[in-house]
Amino acid sequence: MLELMNTEFFRESEQGKHDYNMIRMAQEKFKRNIGIIAPNQMEAELVALKASIRSKQSSLLSDAIALWESNNGKIRLFNLDMTGNNERTLSRALPILPMKGPAAAGGNNNMDVIYVNMYGMGEWNIENNAYSGIYGTTINTDLAACLEGACMMYKLRYGVGDKLFDNHIILENLTRIYTYMFVTTIKSATQQPLGGGKELEEDEANFHVAKFFIKYCLGKSNDEVIDTAAYTAIRARTPLNSILDMAAYRNIDYTSLSGFLKTLGSEFFREEIDIRVFANRWMKLFGSGLFYAIEYVPYLLFFLFAAMRNSNLGNSSKITSVQRAQLEKRGLVRLILEITAELR
Repeated sequence: MLELMNTEFFRESEQGKHDYNMIRMAQEKFKRNIGIIAPNQMEAELVALKASIRSKQSSLLSDAIALWESNNGKIRLFNLDMTGNNERTLSRALPILPMKGPAAAGGNNNMDVIYVNMYGMGEWNIENNAYSGIYGTTINTDLAACLEGACMMYKLRYGVGDKLFDNHIILENLTRIYTYMFVTTIKSATQQPLGGGKELEEDEANFHVAKFFIKYCLGKSNDEVIDTAAYTAIRARTPLNSILDMAAYRNIDYTSLSGFLKTLGSEFFREEIDIRVFANRWMKLFGSGLFYAIEYVPYLLFFLFAAMRNSNLGNSSKITSVQRAQLEKRGLVRLILEITAELR
């Protein structure tokens, strides 16, 4: 699976360069416990949230609360905007950060921690040593979404890892959702039908997008496995052999996002698709917080989990009821339930 700092956007965009420096700054503040939201600083919200947990579907949320409340906090919520002036804080494009953290304030960096960015969701009340104003305290709100997504990230990062995507149900449904989001963005950016509106070419173009996700974003390398998984995910009407025969004559670059967009555009739209145009359209459709989710799968999963909790994560996600309905048609509910079962 592609790491955040190895994504093309993080390595080469101005946003990525800025965010790298901000992450370094945040690490230094975390060492001194600056901006960290302790459970007792949201005591009323936490009590109400616990009271709302009644089903197995909330099992990750229960684990998340335990990780947050543990002695050293393997999940740590933070908001570095201590003054309300929006200065020197991390953007919503960095919703969660896996990194080493101190076992105690001022200690050495020796623990695996998931830091959760609460910027835009609630605010500090320094006078009362409290954090308040976060939207809602039931299981279908921002706090629940942040904690559950952080728990997913913790278990993925420090537990099951890439093996999660060996589960064919997870691989198929996640690939189908990503393909839908990617293709929707291309159609919006180019104002052209995919594959010129021809069934065979449309199926083939969807196949290339699904293959790009599995090969580039997830890092799988067995071409036969990739082709089969991509074909299953897109639910094509065209036989796989026909798609592969057509694909053999294409010059598609799966090694980078910009390379893929350029070659996909040249092959199917007669002009290259500019990576910046694509990214801007993606964010307009799905939210500014999903900037890195184009390449970084854990962030994509984080926002998909939030969608299931009806959370827009401080207006950083635009996966609205309309978009969510489209994702549910492509397996969102089954995806989240299967991931939850695997991580438990």
